[in-house]
Amino acid sequence: MGTLYMDSSEGVSRFFRIAFSVIVSMLVALMLSSFVWSDIEGHFTHRAGGGLFIALFFFPFFAGFTIAMTLVFYWIDSYLHERGPIGTKASILITILLVLLLGVGFINRLYGALALFFLIYWCLTGRVAGRPGWSLKDFKTTAWDEKVYLIVMTVPAYFAVQFAIGVLMHIVPAPLHLPGKPAFQVEHEHFLTTDIKWALIRFPDPQSCLEWGADAKKREDLKRMDWDRIDRTSAATVCTFRLLHKWGGIAEAANWFEAQGLNVSQGGWSSKKPHVNRDGTLEVHAGWHVKTKGPRFPTSGFMARIFAAIPYGMTVEATYTPDGKELLYLRYGYSTL
Repeated sequence: MGTLYMDSSEGVSRFFRIAFSVIVSMLVALMLSSFVWSDIEGHFTHRAGGGLFIALFFFPFFAGFTIAMTLVFYWIDSYLHERGPIGTKASILITILLVLLLGVGFINRLYGALALFFLIYWCLTGRVAGRPGWSLKDFKTTAWDEKVYLIVMTVPAYFAVQFAIGVLMHIVPAPLHLPGKPAFQVEHEHFLTTDIKWALIRFPDPQSCLEWGADAKKREDLKRMDWDRIDRTSAATVCTFRLLHKWGGIAEAANWFEAQGLNVSQGGWSSKKPHVNRDGTLEVHAGWHVKTKGPRFPTSGFMARIFAAIPYGMTVEATYTPDGKELLYLRYGYSTL
């Protein structure tokens, strides 16, 4: 068992430095994970801010997490202070493991945030909580276990590459966006986010959006959307557009939405009485009550379901041509209390 620092003033100082490190690591991890792995559409600042919104929404949980991690890391720090610094081999293995763990973010961004938290804390521990860090000036004489911290610098490089890919996909010629069949459209250009473009590649046609064994050539099979593969809003938007477009005009929209378990109003905003926009286009809305039914997607993963259950309700807005024969564009929206 490790013992706490004999000098109480030194112990208090290190405790608060560790607490500061934990708080910074948690906030940065939430922002980065939300920016890189989030399906939130819109401006990049909204994507980065999504993580901070989650922290505020679940403040008691994250406050408890911060206190618990501070106590755990303080005990570990005091134990190592008595035992001696971590060896080179252990330092290398820990760093490599934490970098590899970032891959879980592509499965679940909350798990990715947790992996980022541990990686960032590991890096900050050398700068804030007392461990000696490396410097470029004395690089040749720096211990091998501290040189390993250079691997951490691959993390910002990784995010930079992700950002560059996003920018590239916004400026490449339209034919390379792979709109698929039927050609996917958006109401405004800024709605064609990087997430949407990746979804267009992943779901190029109606067949790719259907359950195993369903045939897009059979009309009734178009109702068999594979919700188990819908892991984010961009995927839901693209697949709903693909299948609803092929299903038929506005008169048939309510039937398809109801087959997915979505509720369509019998009054305004329905197939029988669509909303008429100023430009003459027609709109049909369908909804899903998240608080009572749980999230419509994703359909698996405990933490993913918690993360998706933050909205109070989900809506789908389908816009058709003035004659109601062709689907123009489609959007998913969320409401919170």
